[in-house]
Amino acid sequence: MSDNNIFVPYSSSEAIRFSHAAPAPPTLPLNSVSACWQLPVSLQPQVTFNHPLRQAVKPRIHRPEVASRMLIPDQRPHAARHPKIVAMRHRLTKTLENAGNAKKVLATIHGRITHQPESLTPAETLLYRAAHETGVMPALMTLPGADGRPQTTPQKKSYNSLSSAGEIARITSRRQHNESDSHYVLRLMENPDLLQRDISILSGVTDQDLRYRPEYKTLSKEGKEAQEATPKGEDESGPAYVRRIYPLYPDLCEDDFCVLAWMDIRRLRKLWMFKSFTKAATQAMRLTPQLEDESALDYARRLHLLDPGLTPHELSAIARMDESDLRQRAEFKTLSEVGQRIFETQSRRDDESPLQCAIRLFRDHEDLTLGDISYISGMSEPNLRQRPEFKPLTTEVEMATQATRRQDGEGNHAYAVRLFTDHPHLTPAEICVGVGVSEQNLRQWPEFIPLTDAAKAARQATPQRDHETPMDWAVRLHEDHPALVIPELSSITKASVSSLRKRPEFRDIIELNKKNMRRKQTITFPRVPQPRPAKPHAASRRLLESNIKLQDLKRFSWPVLTTIFQHTWQPEEAAEDYAVRLQELIPNIPQRAVGRLTKLSLQALRKIPAFQTLSDLGKKIHASTPREADESAEDYARRLLGLRPKPSYRDISLLTGEDERRLRYRPEYQTLSKAGARIKKMTPRKLMETIHEYARRLHHLYPKLPISDISVLAWLDIRTLHEMGIKVAGHVRDEDNFLIPAPVAASPVPSLLDFTNLTPVPTPFPFGTLAPADINRLITPLPSHISSPIDLNSVKTPQPATFHFNMVAVPPASGWVPSVQQIQEMGHFLLRQSGSFNNQLADDALNMLLASGIMPAGIVLVVNEFRADGSFNPQEIRASAEPQLNEIYLNLVLQRDTHLPGASTGSDASAHYWPVGLDGRTIDTRYDGNCLYESISIGLELLGFVGFTAGVLRNAVADEFIQHSAKWLQWVDMATLYQEWQQARASVKATPY
Repeated sequence: MSDNNIFVPYSSSEAIRFSHAAPAPPTLPLNSVSACWQLPVSLQPQVTFNHPLRQAVKPRIHRPEVASRMLIPDQRPHAARHPKIVAMRHRLTKTLENAGNAKKVLATIHGRITHQPESLTPAETLLYRAAHETGVMPALMTLPGADGRPQTTPQKKSYNSLSSAGEIARITSRRQHNESDSHYVLRLMENPDLLQRDISILSGVTDQDLRYRPEYKTLSKEGKEAQEATPKGEDESGPAYVRRIYPLYPDLCEDDFCVLAWMDIRRLRKLWMFKSFTKAATQAMRLTPQLEDESALDYARRLHLLDPGLTPHELSAIARMDESDLRQRAEFKTLSEVGQRIFETQSRRDDESPLQCAIRLFRDHEDLTLGDISYISGMSEPNLRQRPEFKPLTTEVEMATQATRRQDGEGNHAYAVRLFTDHPHLTPAEICVGVGVSEQNLRQWPEFIPLTDAAKAARQATPQRDHETPMDWAVRLHEDHPALVIPELSSITKASVSSLRKRPEFRDIIELNKKNMRRKQTITFPRVPQPRPAKPHAASRRLLESNIKLQDLKRFSWPVLTTIFQHTWQPEEAAEDYAVRLQELIPNIPQRAVGRLTKLSLQALRKIPAFQTLSDLGKKIHASTPREADESAEDYARRLLGLRPKPSYRDISLLTGEDERRLRYRPEYQTLSKAGARIKKMTPRKLMETIHEYARRLHHLYPKLPISDISVLAWLDIRTLHEMGIKVAGHVRDEDNFLIPAPVAASPVPSLLDFTNLTPVPTPFPFGTLAPADINRLITPLPSHISSPIDLNSVKTPQPATFHFNMVAVPPASGWVPSVQQIQEMGHFLLRQSGSFNNQLADDALNMLLASGIMPAGIVLVVNEFRADGSFNPQEIRASAEPQLNEIYLNLVLQRDTHLPGASTGSDASAHYWPVGLDGRTIDTRYDGNCLYESISIGLELLGFVGFTAGVLRNAVADEFIQHSAKWLQWVDMATLYQEWQQARASVKATPY
């Protein structure tokens, strides 16, 4: 066997030969390199099969007890540490009987690793690692003792969790002199076998920075092409560059956009292109799609109006707007009157950060709430509550800041240290308020970490050397005093805690802290001591033994448990007396635990005077809002429920004497919201309708209406509503213009709102079972006194039951009365179909539209008819017979040309409608048969009513005709109507629907 060929036993029947390119150093023994099979694939040596096959011989041990005595203690299975290191150590030390030969090999490796590290084989690398790592291969580096076993000393346990590839990279891929973190990380990333944990440990960069920072990312092939084709401008910001290249390269990954724009991925995900869709956002986008000519801002406004529960994150993803732009607009958040006035006059400046704007508003306007400041500045309200700038200044802090003022350009850290030096009596919380930093950040600065006794002793034992950096001093202190924690090292060396946590030398402290925290979380609760069975009474002993098993007793301390066991329930003692005695012995005992021990319900327990205690808010209300002399308990309870902040039901029950359940469930104690007040006007109770039917109808039409509003409107107990199955899943926010009828569930009786999808069914459906008032209620919009717009297209109705149109033309007989199916066909072809206008039914379209109930209340259609012969005929069309108060006039201009062939006076064959704008001028409309509906839609939009499209108006007219066909057919000629109907049917392909 040559020096360059090493045979290793393998599990198969083949012999494997390794071909090395190294010179001829002293070779390793037979089994010393078998650990190389634990290496990653990219680091395994070249394998050839040129040698003739032979059976691999496995050494046998005839006497197992002798073999077990030959193993050193560190090689026994129960003393194993890391599995990979243990397996490598066993393979390296099993057959190395001659330590001198091994030391020669190590000396050769040590000479080559400094000059030619790339010439080392994997087996030699593992041998060097095993020999020089602390406590890994003691058989080579220690001398045997008197008993023949090597003398080993216990070593400190290491918590570095490097993989085998990471252990090799620690030797072969060391950081070069003056090499930056990013360059070293990218060089380590070229090794495909290294894990992210290995790169973090070797480079000292945190895992979050490796995941999100752009300097640790590389461009893909597509990203490089995009960078060459569309480079970034010199003065172009990162978000602007991303918005410019995203439509051009939508298939690029996040890492490519991160490197191209040089933005952190966490900041990149705040743009709308990288937002994730929630379930609610997906459903809202499906139910309310964006219109063709609708801008992103208008679409976001409409979504927020229809579903106020959508968060800015979800609105940003649906409307494709940045979340910061949405948060800066008043439409998406409610402001107080003062906040609205300040928002219009004093918004955030261009050169001002959100925090600076919030501080300026807080100091200049004392009447602003934190919610208003959060909205105007763009900072979240929880962050504002945690900031010290928004906390009141004490007298000591104000005097200290006036005596020690901040210098120009002085940072928070330097000013806090100087303030603490000049005024040592100030607490860290007071210094935070004076400086303007959070207390958590202040306590992490080394100057504000107190020195412990162990830290003082370590500083005296290991002083700082000349020209030694704080970080090197901290590493030396950690080596000499391993019991010191990171805050103690920071207080000694004045190095920041965050920089110490990032260094891999202190990773064992962090891992040990995590292990201790996990051990604290998994600690078991000690057993509750069992009472002695001889001393207490038999009945009380059984009661205590059953109560010991309760979970409530586990949170009690040992003195409380001892008090409970010593003062047991006596046989002749009443439950109320025992409860009062427990309350006197243990003042802070929970009422639920007292109820379990005494077998009393909470309601019975709270009737005892000893347990009737008011909260802090209840005590203030009792002192500031007393009950008047002639005021009943019910009126006093209603007055207390209207207070803000609202007291609890328990406090109101104690103050008024009313039952707490009545306060929670009775309608006389509920308050009607703004949405409920509007529904009371729009959806009143019908004649001969019971209160239970009215409650069910309200919940059916408005499923998000609070159950308290339903209780007040129907005057039913909330518990009765629960028994009826009325449960509200969501909650209505008290916003203006939020009143959306519920989508009607699919049922055998279809809706008459949409007949766009017509397919055959065997028999027609019965329309007489659906009440006309219910149909009109589904399409009733907001009343005219509500000025804000609402989009009726977003109210999705189910598809109607399908039917088949019989295309066979049958001439009408004398006295012909159309069937239900024929009336449906007429409504579809003569009214609902786009472009249908020249027929008898279209002459009454305006009257049908007003009678349908879809138009806003108070609308009057003013039609100024101009004829070609010069005649003028103005007329007003309204839903009621007499003029009403608060009427809104919608002006239209109608022009007829009676000289056209086939035109007659009064016929709409040659008619065309124009809407009249607010300035008195007409607005052009197309000559496509939809001019009437387009004119009404434009006129309603000018008056502030959005969403009344031509399709919605046509559907309303067709539904009105189908519902009340007898009313509208009495004014038409049936023979002419039949011809118009057949002509409209003939224009459609005679294919089954």
